[in-house]
Amino acid sequence: MPVVLRFTNPLYTEMDVSVDVGELDAAQTDVLAPRFTLPPFAELWEYDEDEDDSSLASPSASSSGRGIVKRGIIHQHGNQIAIQLDVTPRAQTQKLTIPLCITCTHLDDMAEMDTSDTSTPRRIVNTFWAYVSLGTVN
Repeated sequence: MPVVLRFTNPLYTEMDVSVDVGELDAAQTDVLAPRFTLPPFAELWEYDEDEDDSSLASPSASSSGRGIVKRGIIHQHGNQIAIQLDVTPRAQTQKLTIPLCITCTHLDDMAEMDTSDTSTPRRIVNTFWAYVSLGTVN
């Protein structure tokens, strides 16, 4: 069964994202796009209605003219990306919850505001667990 997760980058710098599945006995879960880059936030995207906002599930679809879309990315618009997980339950369960370890890496955009510091911006890495509950699965 396909599961779609949407990620949004609120920062003014691009963000590298890694999604890994934790230990799960009740189902086989494959992240089709385990690593991807979220473009930075830009106010213009909030008002840009002409930008292509269609699904990118087709392997030959292009992402805003940037070439072939990576496998598993089913939608991309502005600073948002939707990825697909394939979940295959091994048995009927009353509560299927998928543990995901998500790592986000970006450059510190606050360093640009401090004009006294001319060193290179530091890299910030945030790792956290997210639990996606799918409920009863037959």
